[in-house]
Amino acid sequence: MSTTEFEPYKVDHLFLLIGENPLPNYVAAKLLLKEGGKPYLVFSEYTEKPAERLKEILDLSDNEMVPLNNNESNAYEIKKRIREKIKEIKKYFPDKNSFGLNYTGGTKAMAAHAYQALLSPDDKDLTIQLNPAPVFSYLDSRSLKILIDQTNNPIPLDIPKEPLELSLEKLVRIQVAGY
Repeated sequence: MSTTEFEPYKVDHLFLLIGENPLPNYVAAKLLLKEGGKPYLVFSEYTEKPAERLKEILDLSDNEMVPLNNNESNAYEIKKRIREKIKEIKKYFPDKNSFGLNYTGGTKAMAAHAYQALLSPDDKDLTIQLNPAPVFSYLDSRSLKILIDQTNNPIPLDIPKEPLELSLEKLVRIQVAGY
């Protein structure tokens, strides 16, 4: 499967939930972002080091970081911080309005509440929705596919190896602290 099959699912702004293994987030960023798109790393105090490694590899600034501190299970804080980031993004990038969430990493609570935040980005009016609708995805390590959420069954897309720009050195830098 070629990267052109990912085109309909690419977004301008992609939230990535950071767990202990940042490699799936790297893959999602490379495959699901439009040219010039930005990833936003959502992480807790327990996953700050993997987030920092990924920040360096993807050449991100502090503005693309969404720290949860020790609130990785706090529904209110997770939704609040993601909604604040969405509001900020919409203010500074009014013409780049497609959003996505790859919920492979992070805690179960992070996945559930980040998903809710993108479905309802305004806590004062829960009927407000992003337009276009956000793209939700999950990297299934067993099948080596990215699953794109749909109303019915997810769309499985094979992960192509070529466009990932993943050398052995970069793989080690993503995975190993202090390299």
